[in-house]
Amino acid sequence: MVNLKWIHESFPCYSNRHSSNHGSTSSIPSSPTEYRKAVEALQQEERQLAFDAAARSKASKTEQDAALILEKIREKERESLSGTPDQFLANVDRINSGDLIKVAQNFPKGAHLHCHFNTVLHPSFLVSQARDVKCMFIRSTLSLDSQSDNFKNAAITFSVLQDSTQGADIFSPSYEPLAWMRYSKFLERFPGGRENAEEWLASKMILSLEDAHATDQTIEGVWDLFNRSTQMMKGLFNYESAFRNYIGNAIDSFVAENVMYAEVRPNFYDRYIVSDDGKEQLDHHAWMRIIQEEVAAKITRLDATDKRGSFKGLKVIYCAPRSIKNEDMAWCLNDCISLKKSFPDLICGFDMVGCEGRGNPIRDYITELLHFQRTCAAQNLTIPFIFHAGETLESQGETDNNLYDAILLGSKRIGHGYALPQHPYLMQLCRDRGIALEICPISNEVLHLCASMRGHVLPALLAQSVPCTVSSDNPAYFRSSLSHDFYQTLIHHDSMTLYGWRVLAEWSIEHSCMDSEQKADAFVTWKASWEQFCRWIIKFGPDILNFPSSPGIVDGGRN
Repeated sequence: MVNLKWIHESFPCYSNRHSSNHGSTSSIPSSPTEYRKAVEALQQEERQLAFDAAARSKASKTEQDAALILEKIREKERESLSGTPDQFLANVDRINSGDLIKVAQNFPKGAHLHCHFNTVLHPSFLVSQARDVKCMFIRSTLSLDSQSDNFKNAAITFSVLQDSTQGADIFSPSYEPLAWMRYSKFLERFPGGRENAEEWLASKMILSLEDAHATDQTIEGVWDLFNRSTQMMKGLFNYESAFRNYIGNAIDSFVAENVMYAEVRPNFYDRYIVSDDGKEQLDHHAWMRIIQEEVAAKITRLDATDKRGSFKGLKVIYCAPRSIKNEDMAWCLNDCISLKKSFPDLICGFDMVGCEGRGNPIRDYITELLHFQRTCAAQNLTIPFIFHAGETLESQGETDNNLYDAILLGSKRIGHGYALPQHPYLMQLCRDRGIALEICPISNEVLHLCASMRGHVLPALLAQSVPCTVSSDNPAYFRSSLSHDFYQTLIHHDSMTLYGWRVLAEWSIEHSCMDSEQKADAFVTWKASWEQFCRWIIKFGPDILNFPSSPGIVDGGRN
């Protein structure tokens, strides 16, 4: 709450505006010195209301020194990027060669709460997995005749099919679109061979700078490209060996990013994945058993190394498309309940996925969603809603109204929530009820919610102390990682500092679906990692900034 008494006492002219003496200037500071003092007092009052004020006030000497060094590293990084475009995709190669990304990678991020499971890893991982699968097939919307220019525009999909499937020739001028070709044959026939083929396929799933920011690109257009990538990725993910291998490698990527816990979002609308020979269908219970087995195996291996205790686990948010029929949504909700009973420690929430502007609003499924909540309550099951909502530029439109629905239905967190600053009362409710937003900076930029991170709503949300976490959404499509998302928050926003990063990491643990005992353990591990990280900055900084190891003795070091 703003201290209005202080404002009235310090600035009587504010009160005078509400009196009859509108022309009085007696309360205006009489000298530049008094004015500077008044400005400093007002700024200090505002700092005390900042979301990171408590972290600043309790900061240790080590944290204070690390924060000063991080400021200097940011200044140096900004100088190196001076004159370059603001967009992430325009700068990613420069970012990857700089020093600030190294700091972001070493930063202990806590929990990663918004990542779509099949896009955690670079597309090349799934492409390479497919090369040895005998029954993998590929198809295209256009012939890939070497004399054509269809390679750019062709939409590609994959599927594991029966070995007896008759294969077509994608490279023939007479190829009939969407006819299947055996993938091994495709790799043999592709111009330049297998390596060129795999590089081309992976590149088609990544949104380029031109894809995202061409002068004639629109929100609709970039979502078309996004959905094309999703369809292409789908068939590379939905078979047994790829699904199984993905889990351990995804956890390795989390550990490499200094993420200690993750909540992933698979799309459960596909009711089966298939065995590698295409003969068997593995239902959702089989999916969950595979996830359970692979997570346990990976944690056991991590605990046997020097990474003991560094990764606390993984949970699953059940996702259904927001475009399906009501009866299909009812099936998904019942399936979610069934999986929760069988895997109580793994299923942690329910969400709807897909472009909000193209799908149905949450309230279209209100009958099914309320029935789901009553059933959970009757059976003593805890499956909170964790809805995507407000991923839009609309104000008071159908898509924007998902924010009202999410809050009324008790959503534990809100995915994106980009439109929330247009709703001051909803912001207040999120703050008062502890509904955290899962902010995905790079995704929001690439999908045209903001022109660049400079125009992102995160600072406005944090200025109102709305709890936020930072996530990567679909990093496979954006040449990014969670470290890049944190990098973006720091490089473009003066209000974000080391202390802000600390608060974001702590909020990610606090607002996760871990139980109280798991959270307590996670906080103990995270705090030790945080202290180690601050010491690392103090050691790392002087080497790249060319000043002595103690920033307190540097001329101007505390400015």
